[in-house]
Order: sequence, then structure tokens, then C-alpha cells
Amino acid sequence: MNCIKSLVNDEGREVDWDSGLQDTMVNYFQSLFSSTEAEWSEVVDCITRTITVEHNMNLLRPVDSEEVKKTLFHMHPDKSPGPDDYLTSTNIVLVPKKRYFMIELHPISLCNVAYKCVTSARYQITHAGREFGNIVPERGLRQGDLLSSYLFLVCIEGFTSLIKKYESHSLLRGIRVAREAPIISHMFFADDCYIFGKADKEEATRITHLLNVFERASGKKINADKSSAFFSRNVDDGVKQEVCEVLRFREADNNSHYLGLPNIIGRNKSVILGYLKGRIQDRIRSWDGKIHTKAGWRLMCNPESLVARVYKAKYYPRSSFLAANVGSNPSFIWRSLIAAQDMLKKGTVCRVGTGASINIKSDPWLPSTDNHFTVTVNVVVENKTVDSLMVTWVNQWDVDLIYDLFDVRDANLILSIPLNNTEADQR
Repeated sequence: MNCIKSLVNDEGREVDWDSGLQDTMVNYFQSLFSSTEAEWSEVVDCITRTITVEHNMNLLRPVDSEEVKKTLFHMHPDKSPGPDDYLTSTNIVLVPKKRYFMIELHPISLCNVAYKCVTSARYQITHAGREFGNIVPERGLRQGDLLSSYLFLVCIEGFTSLIKKYESHSLLRGIRVAREAPIISHMFFADDCYIFGKADKEEATRITHLLNVFERASGKKINADKSSAFFSRNVDDGVKQEVCEVLRFREADNNSHYLGLPNIIGRNKSVILGYLKGRIQDRIRSWDGKIHTKAGWRLMCNPESLVARVYKAKYYPRSSFLAANVGSNPSFIWRSLIAAQDMLKKGTVCRVGTGASINIKSDPWLPSTDNHFTVTVNVVVENKTVDSLMVTWVNQWDVDLIYDLFDVRDANLILSIPLNNTEADQR
């Protein structure tokens, strides 16, 4: 049976069920959920006001009996509201991942019904047939609470605004993957966050201050034991140690994982593929190409998204995704996207609006059943956009220019396209 027999407590002493293990577990969660006085002004001042008076009135509307009824009837018919037959009690099950410290366990909150009309909840720990503890949380986002997702978004909005403030004041410099690429200072994945900055003591100190401000404002606590610092290859070992000491994080190594996959993808891709092969090889065969094609499609259809701007700056700064090539020193993901490029070329056609974003040679835009690209060889139209073939300020094609530049096939297809240059191009 996979159960916990002993753990190391806060004093560094190993305890079992007969010598204080139960108290160690309860004290850990009591400390984790204990509130501190909030200082949110520095974060709130960074947030742009978006809630109107009408929105606020709806948010403050009292809970009525119909909402209570809907909440109760939301329950599965064969389940009770909670261990105490009410909505306020929830069990915490501890799943062992490692077996030395409380921080290494994986707690799962078992909720039978979503809390909507409840102002507080309490937890008890259950493990190996034991139930104990009366933990009343004073902070934190509670699994099962319908407001949790919204409260989480509010916290993340505040955190994002605080990070942007530091960035605008040059307190956080972020990174660029290419000279013309946008600066990336942070990325969020579910409830995890990556913050990018320069590897030196000064910037690490400012990041620590940023995290402390967010802690005091949100009541959420940064878990240093589960946090780590990634460094580029050219960072000196002494600098790495200094930064980790300031942040109170450990340095991530090649064995670090996120969602079951390696955090660092190096040059040896066979290690990663070997890690995945035994688990998902059959599934990859069925949908791998589809995923890469969909990702390439999103690069084309959402050119202003962060990921599209980053890839364009690095791999195709002067052309489009369909005209891009593998390039020098490509990433593993970019190679995968390029592999799906031909499939996109066959099934994609641009709808001409203003024509300003469609490349005459490298984009598919002709209404043909066999080939949507122009086939005419003419250096004059290289790197030109479709709007250059239209009469300026008039909603019509420049017929004489088109017959001068293109062969009959291309010219006839171009002139068959109806124009509406008040609309944006569509892909």
C-alpha cells in the first residue's frame, strides 16, 4: 500500500504516527492557509479600471433562493455535499510523491459540490484510513469554489500589471529571441509562472521585491521549495549561485520536469523522444501532423499574437510563414511546424480585402482549384503585396499593370477576384 509512514518536521526531526506525524501534517496546512495583513495598494494602482458601475452592481447583488437551489441540484444524486453532510467540509487526501517532507506531498482536495453560497470552508486530512484536523483556511483559492477561477484571474491580472510596471521602469528587462522580436518578461501556465530577466544580483533583487509585493497584496505565498531558476549556457557558475541565493530558489538542472516533460530541451532530442516513446508513440502517429498543422494555421491567422510575433522575428522577418524555410539553428518546435507547411499550402487560400498583408508570390490567394499561388516569374513582384496591383484610392484592379506583369493564367485569376478594400484580408 502506498502510504506515508514518517516525515521530517520543521525542526528537522523524523516523526511517525506515534511521535507527531499527525501534528506535522495539520500544522503545515494551518500555516499554509493562515492569513497575513494585505497591502494591495501598490498592485491595485497598476491595474487599469475596467469594471463599470453596472458591472459592480451585478457583482454585489445578493444571493437568492434560486441560486441556492441550483447549487444543491448541481450535486450528483449519489453523493453527499461533504463529509459532514453540509457544504462547508472537504477532505484533503495526501498522495505521496516523495516521502521526506510535507512540501513534497501532493495534496488533493475532494469536493462533491461547487461552493457558491458558502462564505467559508474547512478541511480535514484523510490518509490510510485516518481522518484528522480541523483546518479553517483564511487565505487561498479553494478547489470547488465557483469564484476560484475568477479570483485567480484577478490575482493574475494584478500580478501581470505589477510586472508590466517593473518592465516600463526598466526594473525588469525580460528577453528577446531575435533583434526585432517583442520583449518577453513573463509567461503563465495554469497556476505556474515564468519570469525572465538578466542574470545578475541587482535584477534578482528586484524580482524578489516584486514577488514580495505580490505576496503581501494577494495573500498567496510563493513556494520557494517548488521554484527554480533557469540560466542560459553562458552564465558564470558564480553568478548562478549569487542569483539563486538572492531569489532563494534552487538552480534547475536537466532533470527538471513540468507536467511530466523535461523543462530544458537541449540539442539531444533523442532523450526527449525516448522519454515519450513508450507512453504516447501510437497516439503521436494519429494526430502529430494535425497538431503541427493547426499550430502553423494559428501563426497565419493570428499574426499579432505573442508567439506569432516571436516566430516571425526569428525565422521569417521579411516574409510570411508559408514562405519561410528552416533557417539556421532552428528549434525543435520550428522544425515541426515547417514539416506541416506543405499541408497548409495545399489547403489554405487568402481572401483579398485591402491586399496590404498578402504577399503576391509567397501567399496563396488566387481562386484556382489546383494552385493558389502565382506562377509567373517576374522580379518586379518579388516582396510586393497585393494592394500594389490596385488603382490607388479606387476599388478596382489596375488591369493594364496586371497584364504587363503576369502571364494570362495569373492575370485572369487575379481579375476574377471581386474587391472590397474596406475589409481586412482574411486567411
